[in-house]
Amino acid sequence: MKKLLNYEFEYIQDLKPALDKFGRIIEYSPQENYMKKDFTVLNKYGSGTFCKFSIDSKWFGISGVYAFFVDDTLVYIGQAVDFAQRFNMGYGNISPKNCFVGGQSTNCKINKMVLNSVKLGKVVSVYFYTTKDYNVVERNLIMHYKPPYNSALNSDYEGVSMDKEKSRTESSQLPKSVGSLTRLKNPSVIDVRKFIQNEIERAKEQGDEDIEICSGAIHKRLNMVNAMPTVCSAMRTLDGEYKYEVIEEPPKGNGSRLIFKYILW
Repeated sequence: MKKLLNYEFEYIQDLKPALDKFGRIIEYSPQENYMKKDFTVLNKYGSGTFCKFSIDSKWFGISGVYAFFVDDTLVYIGQAVDFAQRFNMGYGNISPKNCFVGGQSTNCKINKMVLNSVKLGKVVSVYFYTTKDYNVVERNLIMHYKPPYNSALNSDYEGVSMDKEKSRTESSQLPKSVGSLTRLKNPSVIDVRKFIQNEIERAKEQGDEDIEICSGAIHKRLNMVNAMPTVCSAMRTLDGEYKYEVIEEPPKGNGSRLIFKYILW
């Protein structure tokens, strides 16, 4: 049992990749099955080899939040509507599609983490907290512990500084309508909306299941000045195009801590 904040996580098991008759980890390259078919561009975690692992089938149909530990260090927090299905048909059994842009790259990322850790002699353990309120619990834990394998757009706002080279790169990725305005005046609601849409589509291409958008991070990345209502308005007026959950909202509605999670699949 591990206690993360006020949540009691149950130990599930150490993850052990499948072995061959000689005791060696069975590694396979599922992407080779699709290389000449419908998918041609690998996502950033889709190359190389993967392993197979699973958890007990008794966890099928159980929802909650799970935690990965490597040698007792917390490395990843995730949520699952069906815990065993998420592992046995996702992380532990990489399908060819998920190696390519358009698939679920998170599955590849976590599988590689397990494979590489075990090959280095490290122990990968899984813990689980059963709850129907998994969105809130997952969010609280990620915000508090900031596990290295979790990522979100609001990392800039959480204190990760951008160097000059990164700033130039990000500026070059802005829609033309935004890039031409940032040094002259604040972008309009339409401009900000286009920027957010670009971020969402980029996350989709990488195979991410969702993306978190923080108003403070957007305001900072677009070099805006005293224009938080514009950013918040842009975020809220995307409701007809994308499904989202409100993770955090300032008491007055607008502010640097407005955070939406956009659901991509």
